[in-house]
Amino acid sequence: MFGITCGVCLIETEIKGKVKNFAYIRDRLVHLQFKKVRSVREVDIYYNHPIRDFGQTGEVLRIRKSNTNALTYKGHVLSQRTKTRHEYQSGVSNADAMSKVLQSLGFKPCGIITKSREIWEYNGINANLDDVSSLGRFVEVEIMSSDHQNTADAEKQLFTVAEQIGLDIKSITTKSYLELIQEKFRNDVSDVLPIRPEKLQMLCKECSKQNHALEFI
Repeated sequence: MFGITCGVCLIETEIKGKVKNFAYIRDRLVHLQFKKVRSVREVDIYYNHPIRDFGQTGEVLRIRKSNTNALTYKGHVLSQRTKTRHEYQSGVSNADAMSKVLQSLGFKPCGIITKSREIWEYNGINANLDDVSSLGRFVEVEIMSSDHQNTADAEKQLFTVAEQIGLDIKSITTKSYLELIQEKFRNDVSDVLPIRPEKLQMLCKECSKQNHALEFI
């Protein structure tokens, strides 16, 4: 995301690819006139719906704890070529209180992803250099738009940038970090188990300090 946009429905179009290191990527971004905006540490807490399974519908409900906390909902995927979907996001002053609200309404915490992120921007395009705990280094390229008709143009721009910065086309995926983590640990657990409420706050603090991306409780 390009920041906190409250109450506005945007179209998010993104792709990502795994890389060995960021040095070459940074050089290419500078060459393409991207500017580094900031570096942040993010803890993303994902929730599942009490009635329908977001893992099946492709929806996302997430609280992000960082320099600025946010509540984000993402709809089902609109394009198979990229991860394109509607997104609503709002700033949250108290992430722990919001988590209790969601759990009181029946939403179950199902996973936590932690990462260090460098945010680069140029001409409406975001390039995020993500060091994701338990997964490794990824480059995520995304465009936010209010016009669904521009999705094809956005996809073309993303793949052009991906090629220009040297992303291997074979490494590009539309899967989320949560989906990638689930695949990695599929042999250890049969499904994403709910995180018990009494463990959530402690787990968030641990994930912020240690090198953990997702834990199953």
